[in-house]
Amino acid sequence: MRGGGPRCGGRNAAGVRTIEYRFLHADGKYRWIRLYRRVLPACRGRPRQIIGVGLDITDLKRSEDLLRNYLDLAPFAMLIVNRSGEIGYANTRAEALFGYTREKMLGRDIEMLVPEHRRE
Repeated sequence: MRGGGPRCGGRNAAGVRTIEYRFLHADGKYRWIRLYRRVLPACRGRPRQIIGVGLDITDLKRSEDLLRNYLDLAPFAMLIVNRSGEIGYANTRAEALFGYTREKMLGRDIEMLVPEHRRE
């Protein structure tokens, strides 16, 4: 089993870390796994216990890739924005319309695309 390296990671308020990892399965195909883990501390800074679970998210990743491909083929600009107002996806038409690369828009607040004189 060869790993592809961690793709992303984070920690929520409960101290649970998540990481997505691609690896080569024994059947010769790549698969994705999402790992959730939490370290329970003990005295002197050493972990007392590590609790974790892994989920196969290969089908989810394939669906996300398929959706991105369809959105990139759309004849109009499309953005996906989360509840916090951060841009999570921008297609190629959005890049052309707003003049920013996808990388410059991702993770930024949607208000970056609104002219200052139009902001409330």
